[in-house]
Amino acid sequence: MYINVNEFTASEINGLGTKISLQNAQGHLLSVHNETNQNPFENSAWATYQVLQGPKTTNLNTLYNGLMARKNVNQPLYAQEVLWYGNIYQLSYTDVQLRKNAWVIIMAAGALNFADNSGDSSSGYSGTLDINQRHQTQHNIIKSVWDFMETIPYYQLTPTPGITNSGYCLAKTGKMYLVYIPTGGTVSVSTPMGTSYSGTWINASNTSEKVDILGLTDGKNLSTPNAGDWL
Repeated sequence: MYINVNEFTASEINGLGTKISLQNAQGHLLSVHNETNQNPFENSAWATYQVLQGPKTTNLNTLYNGLMARKNVNQPLYAQEVLWYGNIYQLSYTDVQLRKNAWVIIMAAGALNFADNSGDSSSGYSGTLDINQRHQTQHNIIKSVWDFMETIPYYQLTPTPGITNSGYCLAKTGKMYLVYIPTGGTVSVSTPMGTSYSGTWINASNTSEKVDILGLTDGKNLSTPNAGDWL
C-alpha cells in the first residue's frame, strides 16, 4: 500500500505515533521520515530517535548548525538523507568535501546513512545491490571516519558547541575532548581551571598519522601541524 506522506498533517502523525507507541510492547525505537530540513516531532513523546533529511550542503557550519538545531539532544540522531554520494537530488561532492561532511556529522553525534547512488535514489550500488557498481574510494573515506571513532570512547562524548574558538567539539567535560579543525589553524578549548591534559593531533585524512603535543596543555592556542583538516 502506498500512502503519500503529504496527506498527513503534523497533528495526524503525532496521533499515529502516540497510538503506535501505546502498542509498542517490545520497546522498538520509533521515529518518522521527516521532510528535508524539518523536524516538527523532535519533542514528541512517542519519538525515541530523530531522522533528518538535511541539511544537504558543503558548508560545514550550515551542516553542523542545521543538525544541532533539529535534533533532540536526549535522543539518538539518524542522519538519513544527508550525505548521498552520486544522487541527483543532492550535491556533487568531491572526496575532500565527502570526508569533511562525514566528520562534521559525527561531531554532531549523528549516525550517518551513507548512500552510493548512480543518479536517483534507486539506482547505483545502494539501489541495485550490484557490488560492481560501488564507488569503493568513497566508501573507504566514510569507513575511515567510522573506524577511527571505534578506537575512542565515542559513546561517552557529547557535542559541545561554544567551548572552542574554531572547529567542532565532542567532550566529556574535564576529562577528554575531541575537536575537528576542517582547515587547520589554531584552536583554544575552554577547559576547567587548573586542569591539564596530554594531547595528540590526528590527521583527519589519514588517521594513522598522529603527532603528539609535547608536554601537558590546558587546551589553549594549539596549532595544527599544517593547513589540512585535523583532529
